[in-house]
This record gives sequence, structure tokens and C-alpha cells, in this order.
Amino acid sequence: MKQFFYTMTFIVLAITAKAQSPSSRKIAIQAEQVKATLVKNNLEVVWVKNSTAEANYWEVQGSRDGKNYSTIGLVWGADPKSNGKSYLFKQANNKIQPGFIYYRVLHIENEETAVASISTRLTK
Repeated sequence: MKQFFYTMTFIVLAITAKAQSPSSRKIAIQAEQVKATLVKNNLEVVWVKNSTAEANYWEVQGSRDGKNYSTIGLVWGADPKSNGKSYLFKQANNKIQPGFIYYRVLHIENEETAVASISTRLTK
């Protein structure tokens, strides 16, 4: 009986792992229309995803030179005031590393796959 339980558990896990495999998904989720602005002394980075597929999470990054980026925050879900495709990252400007003028957004699909947006320059 114990062996039957272990065998059934293995089969269920194997089927589940295959169903959730990132290689089985053909849709690449990317951020579009990325804009970074200062609003009332807060940094706001907004973007729209290019797909109706569910996003795992997003990583917001900042840079001084547009080449070397550092992560400044994570966004787990869409803006509840939007249609489910718009995202917003908001943080007090004094909490962001000084000198960051370029921003980009990465869609993190899993620990091996991330898709970066085109970087945008901060507008005031």
C-alpha cells in the first residue's frame, strides 16, 4: 500500500510539473509603453503588458547610465483600478538611489527566464 501511494504521488507530481513547464508556454509576456515620471515627489513607473496571459511578477530596475541596472522594487499584480493589463510601481523619490534616470521593467517568468522592457528615461 505504501508503494502504491508513492507511485501515485510521483505520477501526479510528474503530470503537474509538465503542465507548468515554462517551455510549454508559447506566449512571451513583455512590458510595453513604459513611462517613468516624478509625481508629487514620488517616482511612478507605469507600463502595460502585451498579452492577456497571467504574469508571474515584475521587477522594476533603475540605472544611471542605461546599461547597468539595479532592482528597486517588485510588482506582483496589476493596478486594481485598471483593466488587468496596466501596472504601477510607486515609491518616494528619496528612497530611490540618487542619480537614477533610466528605468526598465522585467517580467520574471521563473528563476531562469526574465524578459526586459526597453528602458525609458525619467521625465519630470
